[in-house]
Amino acid sequence: MSKFLEKVRNFREQFTANLEVRNWKLEVKEKKFLFCGMGGSHLAADLLKVYNPKLDFYVHSSYGLPSLSDLKERLIFIISYSGNTQETIFALKSALKQKLKIVVITLDGKLLNLATKYKLPVVILPDLNLQPRLAIGLMLRAILKIIDHQNFLRLENFMQKFNPRIYESQGQNLAKKIKNKIPIIYSSLENFPLANYFKISFNETSKIPAFANYFPELNHNEMVGFLSQKLDKNFCFIFLEDKEDHNLIKKRMDVLKNWLKKRNYQINSISINKKDIFEKIFANIILALFSSYYLAKLTQIDPADEKLIDEFKKKIS
Repeated sequence: MSKFLEKVRNFREQFTANLEVRNWKLEVKEKKFLFCGMGGSHLAADLLKVYNPKLDFYVHSSYGLPSLSDLKERLIFIISYSGNTQETIFALKSALKQKLKIVVITLDGKLLNLATKYKLPVVILPDLNLQPRLAIGLMLRAILKIIDHQNFLRLENFMQKFNPRIYESQGQNLAKKIKNKIPIIYSSLENFPLANYFKISFNETSKIPAFANYFPELNHNEMVGFLSQKLDKNFCFIFLEDKEDHNLIKKRMDVLKNWLKKRNYQINSISINKKDIFEKIFANIILALFSSYYLAKLTQIDPADEKLIDEFKKKIS
């Protein structure tokens, strides 16, 4: 069995592994947050938009820090799974220069060395031999452990009952449908982090182009790009449908789906409505991982291969 598949099936191990916290003694008084991370290392922060839309936070995925007027009022999270991400190390150094309140989340590497040197609060992730996009459970746990201990415990309890394998056959079926096509994943703005996780999974695991967007913005531009009948064999669409979405968003989805069907585009609808917010989040994460894994196997691609990204990092280091 593929190690990648094993890690998806055993996703719950991320919620029983120990999180080591150093240099953290105070309760979080800040009501605003900034999350600095790249690639798979900021995906958990993105999910906070689904988990708690009212939370005041900003996700920064570049060098340095964003030009926010209230940086000193925010708790700054510096997140890198490997601990060696170039952009994130720059962000930490910028935060140190400005004497901001910092929490580091990492497995090891230069970030852990810097956190140790400057005696910064740090959550050290256990080494489960995961790729960053797979370690999203660990990183969400680490964030909640700092900012919301009550829901950190609730997530731990939820994961004791969560069974990833019930989504495996659905992932296999979706992979078969979208083989040899470029998937485009659409959702409401509130659920866009989930749509984006599907996109990233297809990119990194299946090694194919994939794109994501949200309603109603896409109705004002992107949908016009599919007028050409020459493209109908190349693209397929995945709609993430939520009963909690605004009625006008649901109507937009229905109208666009009918419009695309008439032009012979393949449409796949996935219901993402769940009773529990954590079930909603992780059911879709697991489905994205299974579908991208089985798509990789159908096209004889190694789902765990990251040689291109590693080579690129070496060239810019």
